[in-house]
Amino acid sequence: MASNSNVITVSLVANFDSSAGGSLSAEFDARQDGYNKGVTSFVPGDSPAFLVFKSSDVTLIDPDPPHAEMVYASAGEIVVLGSGTVEVKEDLQFLKTNQANLSKPLYSGFAYKWLGNNLGLPVASEGRVVVPTAGIGLLRVTYNALFKAYRLANVPNPLNGEKSYAVLIAIFGVKE
Repeated sequence: MASNSNVITVSLVANFDSSAGGSLSAEFDARQDGYNKGVTSFVPGDSPAFLVFKSSDVTLIDPDPPHAEMVYASAGEIVVLGSGTVEVKEDLQFLKTNQANLSKPLYSGFAYKWLGNNLGLPVASEGRVVVPTAGIGLLRVTYNALFKAYRLANVPNPLNGEKSYAVLIAIFGVKE
């Protein structure tokens, strides 16, 4: 075991402001039948696909006219693949509260099952689930989320002489 002088500690804090509302997120397509066929680690020369999820009150914007794209990359180009829905399964935690946030905006098909304590009939909106009773409970939910799919393509290999590198993908949105 390392002595205390050899221990490295890192902390990460994410701040969220629920008063602003809106939801915008992206992830590489990890679905077995998706664009990447379940692959989420990439090597130079790959063209990974990613999915963007946004709530209905968020619009993708172009922060730097006259560019037409709303999704940017630090190298290569972004190609629009299309849109669709993905089934989301997750467990929502109620810790002495009567509401929990969904990880992606709800589009259709909400189903649920209480795992243990039953805090009542859940009511789902696009981004949140509310139950009648505040308490300690775990709610397993299944629903469909709407996505827009993109692909990072034509990244030079090597990139400026580097054989191992990262590419930054930036997506900008505004709450309506």
